[in-house]
Amino acid sequence: MSGQAVRNSALLSAAALASRLLGWVRLIVLVAAFGADGRLDPYLAAFKVPDIIYQLIAAGPLSSVLVPLVVRLRSEGDELRARRIVSAIFLIFGVLAFVIAVAALLLAAGLAELLAPGISAAQREEVAQLSRILAPSSLGLGIVAVASVWTAANERFLAASIGPIVYNLSVILFTLFGAERFGTVAAALGTVVGALLFGVIAIADARLGGLRLARPSLKDPLLLGSLGALAPRISGLLVVQIVLTGLVALASTLGPGSITAWTYALSLVQLPLAMVAGSIGTAILPVAARVLNVEGPTGLLRVTRSALGAAIWMLLPVAVIGAALATNPVGLVLGISPGSPVGAFLFSGLSLLLFSLPIQGATSVATRLCYGAGDTRGPVGSSVVGSILIALSAAPFVATFGFAGATRNFYRTSAAA
Repeated sequence: MSGQAVRNSALLSAAALASRLLGWVRLIVLVAAFGADGRLDPYLAAFKVPDIIYQLIAAGPLSSVLVPLVVRLRSEGDELRARRIVSAIFLIFGVLAFVIAVAALLLAAGLAELLAPGISAAQREEVAQLSRILAPSSLGLGIVAVASVWTAANERFLAASIGPIVYNLSVILFTLFGAERFGTVAAALGTVVGALLFGVIAIADARLGGLRLARPSLKDPLLLGSLGALAPRISGLLVVQIVLTGLVALASTLGPGSITAWTYALSLVQLPLAMVAGSIGTAILPVAARVLNVEGPTGLLRVTRSALGAAIWMLLPVAVIGAALATNPVGLVLGISPGSPVGAFLFSGLSLLLFSLPIQGATSVATRLCYGAGDTRGPVGSSVVGSILIALSAAPFVATFGFAGATRNFYRTSAAA
């Protein structure tokens, strides 16, 4: 990777580490305030809605498709056209975020049934109430998604670095000072405020990077082509989010505290994944687009080998060591006995997730590289097929033995390999 890409990746890695550690602290604070006995489950179930929005739009798909386009237009001296396309994206996704917020308000009861069918009726009503409170967070996350296109194209990563930190701090502070009086509503309000602050930071960083909105160019062929290219990427991510949401729904049927346990497992795995693969992928996207324009396929191949090799070799030892030590965090942080049903669920789910870390990391980096090269379809097929194969291979063992059986299957598969 180039020197600038290495520096950007290092900055993003440090910020990702701080953000994920704060995310872990956020979960610990939530558990300390509400316990791991099921009282936190409604909030974590309701939080899936803004989380899905973030993953489908703000966490990278939009930047993956549009950053190479903006980089190319600006390198060709067509600054006005680039600004008009970004302005059109602001309009489109602003309307989309508003529609999603209104839909979350109107469909909250149905969402509660879908997200957590196994919890009590009173807790499902709490999920619906929290979903309504969380609805405005989609507006902040929509702003983040669009502003990130401009900042990433300019290789500015201030908002990407400090925005998630502010977001987590907001939830932590609202929970610390409001949980006793307002319950899980305090955490939900902290989430909304954090998302809106993230949006303000993203806008400020884009403005400092030279973004000035112009008359939207909604009929620009390049814009229409980019939106068409975005569809398969979002479709692939949607499959992944459906699987993860299904696992949350499954967890809700396993008893009080299981949603909390599963969320904790995901939080642990996201720490190394975001720090390594997410940072490399974000920093390498504009580099890949520039190298392809300057050096052609040979230069892109060199960048690809370097980025993929770095992601795999950095995540491989984390996966092996983490899976071997997966029982320790269960009792250490949440106070859950590893021998209890919820503890066994957490240990087994965490082991499964850790085993797949190198594959997840390589896929994340490869996806950004492909989009940097203008390929919008290759990564989608591999993501969808990979998710389906994992689900199909684990499903019989989960149905027969629970998640522990699935874990043993992965152990045997790894040993055979």
